[in-house]
Amino acid sequence: MHDLKKIKENPDAFDLGLVNRGYPKKSSLILSIDLEKRNLQTQLQDLQSKRNNLSKEAGKLKNSGSSDEYNLLIDNLENIKKDIK
Repeated sequence: MHDLKKIKENPDAFDLGLVNRGYPKKSSLILSIDLEKRNLQTQLQDLQSKRNNLSKEAGKLKNSGSSDEYNLLIDNLENIKKDIK
């Protein structure tokens, strides 16, 4: 297992080590996959936060008896749940 922090700090040294062992350079691929993973994690956290806020609001609306607004929020929550999966 390689340390991503070290690959980020010195990708050329990582690639040189791979080439010396007869493997192709991979630092750019590894770093792009890591960036994509971080972006997806951020999107997931944003969706979860939005879901949590809408769930709280839906509870308040249900208790107040606003069925139309409540149903609309429930539909939005279902869409967010699908996006999370």
